[in-house]
Amino acid sequence: MENQLQKGFYVFHIYASWLYICCSLCLCRIVHFLRDNVAAGCHRWKNNGCESLNHVLKQCVQWRPNKLPDLIEKIQNVVDAQYVDADRALLGYGNFVLRPQYARHRHTLQDWGRMTACQRARQWKFASGCQRAAMLSLRRTAG
Repeated sequence: MENQLQKGFYVFHIYASWLYICCSLCLCRIVHFLRDNVAAGCHRWKNNGCESLNHVLKQCVQWRPNKLPDLIEKIQNVVDAQYVDADRALLGYGNFVLRPQYARHRHTLQDWGRMTACQRARQWKFASGCQRAAMLSLRRTAG
């Protein structure tokens, strides 16, 4: 009985040590990312966007578990729809608008129709490293 108790304590000690190391590493990484976010001016970030996208995904899968290939396809469809919304903002249509500092990159529908897919993709690369989300804001509606 005492031998089993010592063995159990040893196993628990190894597990607790491993858990402490993992938590310490995670905490160091989290603190590092938090400092980077604050330094980058993201200290006012809220979780609302993440929760909103989570809700969109749950609606997409009708609140049911899915097989992985089906889930990946549905997530890809959501991402594609977001890209289409971002492209609409370049034309002045849809739920999003370009932020004022990027308004000079707006195109007419005729110009957009004449562009090739490669030229359209290049329109998003005009600012090195600029993400589409950083360029867009939600269009305000009256009501």
